[in-house]
Amino acid sequence: MSTLLPIRPRPAPEEALDSYLERVATANGVTTSGFVRQLTAEARAPLRFTNIAPPPPILDMLASWTGTDPDLLQDCLLTRYPIIPSIDSQNRHGTRSVVAHGWVLLNRSQACPWCLAETGVWKIAWRLAWVTACLDHERLLVTDCPGCQKPLRTTDHGALRPAGPGSICGNPRPQGQGKRCPFDLSRISPPAAPPPVLQQQRRVERALRGAEVDLDGHSMDGTAYLQLVQALAAGVLGRPTAAQATLSRATDQVPWGGPSAVIRVRPAPRPVRLRAVAGTQIDQILAQNWPPISLAA
Repeated sequence: MSTLLPIRPRPAPEEALDSYLERVATANGVTTSGFVRQLTAEARAPLRFTNIAPPPPILDMLASWTGTDPDLLQDCLLTRYPIIPSIDSQNRHGTRSVVAHGWVLLNRSQACPWCLAETGVWKIAWRLAWVTACLDHERLLVTDCPGCQKPLRTTDHGALRPAGPGSICGNPRPQGQGKRCPFDLSRISPPAAPPPVLQQQRRVERALRGAEVDLDGHSMDGTAYLQLVQALAAGVLGRPTAAQATLSRATDQVPWGGPSAVIRVRPAPRPVRLRAVAGTQIDQILAQNWPPISLAA
């Protein structure tokens, strides 16, 4: 393969790295598996932790092949968001603490079917459980394929889909049912996101950028806001009064000064509807309990 590929697409805004790799391979008439073999051979490094911490030689080689600014490739990674810590790509267990509670999705994704129909691009933000809706189309995201009943993009950390870019599911199927799910995800009609969910998702969008969020006239650090959602989402669905009491106790005991060890991350609810409801309820609780509290790192 030449130093510069014949066709060199640029990463789309907010595109995940695996989505970009699939587009580059397909644009140059190469299978995704063949592309990965050549990339890893020339980089002399494995393709793993693709969307969060691929080995630097992989990114260097990709930048060389495509002429893409390395900073644009870094923007294809989850570490573009301040809430996501950097990890050691040389440590094969490096992602365990990041993915432990289901807030960061490395071997599956969410999606907006209407975005896929329009662009075929898979967004990196869809890999975050804080994100529950598409603000462009005002629809809830989809988490599972109706064809194979599996989470979208069910893959190993470094694998690309043989189906390539776009809206075809491409998940592996049980033996005897064909190798890959052929369902076209753009056929899904996602449910509309209610206005309170959209409002909460606009706060999430700002928080992911590291900006402050506004809660009924009060400004709050964006990363702290996301940590609060992590800490309270599971509890607020089952026992909202208990979650509010936890928040109130911490508010009474600890002066606001940034994240610290008071309450800890809890698992992300799996269904997108539950996460969306939890987000709106947490916003209501935060508005009623001011000043904000300190959190566990």
